[in-house]
Amino acid sequence: MGRPPFLNEADLHVDLSAGPLLPTGSRFKYSNHGYGLLGLTIEAITDELYADWVACEAGAAAGRKETVPDAPLAAGVPFARGQSRRWQLGQRVLIPGDNPTHALAAATGFMSTAAALARFQERSLGCGLPHHPFNVIVGRHSICRSRASTS
Repeated sequence: MGRPPFLNEADLHVDLSAGPLLPTGSRFKYSNHGYGLLGLTIEAITDELYADWVACEAGAAAGRKETVPDAPLAAGVPFARGQSRRWQLGQRVLIPGDNPTHALAAATGFMSTAAALARFQERSLGCGLPHHPFNVIVGRHSICRSRASTS
């Protein structure tokens, strides 16, 4: 028996409608569901799928063609796979990392290659992007739309 699949949009709505697991304000509890809700909010505001919007705004706009907001990467693109800790099972187990995260993509981060991550780090340390992709907010300014309008 493997890990259950990540929630799709309908399942996320069902879970969110069940209410909080803890009393509001009682303590901090990280929730992938909150980020899933953020992804749905971005979709409602931009009228685009979260994966399409973020791939444009934080991926392609920064020159990261091998970086995607959800699995899988394009066929033939190599990527590093994670491993479990040894103590849990007595041995390390390969974590495939190629399963789509559906409505929780906003919580699970990006898939990328080592080369693309190195280029991103180089640019982040001062080699300069004209607009840092994480400063791009839904609304007034959009790197992809700005580029399209000047072409």
